[in-house]
Amino acid sequence: MSDIKSEEYDIFVKQKGADDSTYLGVGCVEDMSNILKRGSRDVTTRKCVDKGSVEKKQMTTIKHADGTIKYAFNLSDTSGKKMLNDAFDDENVDVELTIKIVLDDIGTTHSTYIERDVLVKEISIEPDVIWKETASLEFIGKPMFTAAD
Repeated sequence: MSDIKSEEYDIFVKQKGADDSTYLGVGCVEDMSNILKRGSRDVTTRKCVDKGSVEKKQMTTIKHADGTIKYAFNLSDTSGKKMLNDAFDDENVDVELTIKIVLDDIGTTHSTYIERDVLVKEISIEPDVIWKETASLEFIGKPMFTAAD
């Protein structure tokens, strides 16, 4: 069984829009991808109606990135992990969450952290010496950063 204690968590989750005091600990980051990626925009070309055959390039809407977070968790303290799993299992297809990833800044009042609004696309669990789970996430906006104090 894992020896992870709740004060050692560096991934937290809450319902999108909920007060920050409702964040629940999920686990400790093992690996993550695209957490800082904002997304992409395509360029399209269209002919201007009032300019004859002149083509104009324009940007399409933003397609937000998706990514994954792999985390170790404590089987006896799974409230945050349960929130992620419930969002995936819910028949309501638009359960939006906010995840917070706390970085290790030494000598500060609070560490730098990154928040992302997400939809949970997939979850896979890996029983090991330490229990691990990987959540595949669709980001609903750009990453929000809060610098260390």
